[in-house]
Amino acid sequence: MLLNDWKIALKDVISEVLETMFFTVVDFDGESAAVPLRYESEIAIFDSNGRIGISLYVTGQFAAMITANLLGVDEKGIGVADIEDALKEFTNMIGGNYHARMKNSDWSLGIPRAWELDPTEQEPMTTGSTGLCFGCFGENAGCVSLKYHEMARGPG
Repeated sequence: MLLNDWKIALKDVISEVLETMFFTVVDFDGESAAVPLRYESEIAIFDSNGRIGISLYVTGQFAAMITANLLGVDEKGIGVADIEDALKEFTNMIGGNYHARMKNSDWSLGIPRAWELDPTEQEPMTTGSTGLCFGCFGENAGCVSLKYHEMARGPG
């Protein structure tokens, strides 16, 4: 898979994971509004030449909903730790599915991380700044970005 095809692949991966494991459907209409993103999670896929970083940014409402769906509980009983755990699981599934679509055994999947963003440093989501935005039930829900970092090579 070419790196340029990342948006198509991630749309498929995110839709599949959310529908199958989180019982949620999202749309990728390309529109975004100034919505505060409350959580970030990330995972890396790497080989000896570089690193692909997949970062997911979601609203608090969307994070609580998918966490409740995954755990089979009411949203009112969910805490920040539950949300961060669910987002790590979501990000791990996204990374694993994306990795499988790469069809290259030289790449390895890293460990996912998730955290709550500092409200004073939150930036509104926009398609231009983060890459690929998605919505749920007519509301903006989050964005995902993919960045490739080439490994620095020493002289020689």
